[in-house]
Amino acid sequence: MDNRREPRVKLLYYLNVYNRQTRELLGQVLDITSQGVNLLCREHWQVGEVHSCVLEMPGDAYAKTSVNVEIECRWRKHDTTPGFFSSGFHFRKISLEHRGWVRKLMADYARSPNLDFLLA
Repeated sequence: MDNRREPRVKLLYYLNVYNRQTRELLGQVLDITSQGVNLLCREHWQVGEVHSCVLEMPGDAYAKTSVNVEIECRWRKHDTTPGFFSSGFHFRKISLEHRGWVRKLMADYARSPNLDFLLA
């Protein structure tokens, strides 16, 4: 059962997500909502595991080049790409400003045209 309040948005680009302290690559964004993110990862994260991370914003179109967020792993599974995992993370701590940047990212770089829910 999918309890999402808004649909997942697949982006035109695979954005990188890094550990905030070590700058180690945690994964790439497969899809995103304003509440969380699905990452393609090499690591097999444990459900409940929490990370402070940086979500890189694309190009020069944004005043911010990255968004700081704390994420918690909610689920994980083997991806169709051998050696990779798909892991779902919930945004635990994200400022209102950074959540606004995530919503702008979703509207600007979505692969799907039906994003009326972002304007509400």
